[in-house]
Amino acid sequence: MNLVEMLSRELRDKHFTEFERVRYVYNRCCQIFSFDARWNYFTLFSDELIKEIEERKFDVKNIDSPLVICHSFSRYILKPLLDELTGAKTEVVGSKQGHSYVKAYFGSSRWNLDATEGDFPRVKMGLAPMGFQQEEGDAPSPDIDEEIGFKFISKHRYQDIDSTNGYNFMGKVAQIISTSKCKYHYSDIAFLYNYMTYLNRQATKTLLDDKGQLYRTIHFTDNDEDYVLAKQNGEYVLQLVKRVTR
Repeated sequence: MNLVEMLSRELRDKHFTEFERVRYVYNRCCQIFSFDARWNYFTLFSDELIKEIEERKFDVKNIDSPLVICHSFSRYILKPLLDELTGAKTEVVGSKQGHSYVKAYFGSSRWNLDATEGDFPRVKMGLAPMGFQQEEGDAPSPDIDEEIGFKFISKHRYQDIDSTNGYNFMGKVAQIISTSKCKYHYSDIAFLYNYMTYLNRQATKTLLDDKGQLYRTIHFTDNDEDYVLAKQNGEYVLQLVKRVTR
């Protein structure tokens, strides 16, 4: 996949400000890439594989894997794309041994672009990213994403867990997950699991099927619906498997 060519085509004829172009590239990268969960569970894999993950370089004109860690994503994907497609001044902060992210400068303002600590799955789920922040702690205007073609659920909606609309929102997330064109990987689904548990709207359990694939069921307590997260053709999908009629 040639990301430069693809994003150039998408940005063509768009009358975006420089800041909007950076935000667009960031959001699209979150839809495309996933954190390589094998790096988190390094004790389960060989030293050679972990070293390969840590030292892997990417070519934005020939992407052959969506799995990245903070160092490879920041240094070889996000910064090169922003340098190629926008006029923003950027730098990579951090090193191989520690956490890495991209810093972008717009006049006197400095923005931290830190996608690998949760924004990959957030954006895939239809939630606004949280790792794109001004250094002083301010987030972009919530209207900016809709202006550049992304309709995210507001932060207030996904923090609201009262009994009247908690499930309605989770049902919407389920629909987004099931119909999304994004490719989901284990780290994305692990985030979804933790997110649903945080909202305290369901009971969950994890199983492995007879082929050793992750098979997680989610039972929504509000209306007795069972969903299953199953892997199909390298992607995870969320499907309704049982509805209890009262």
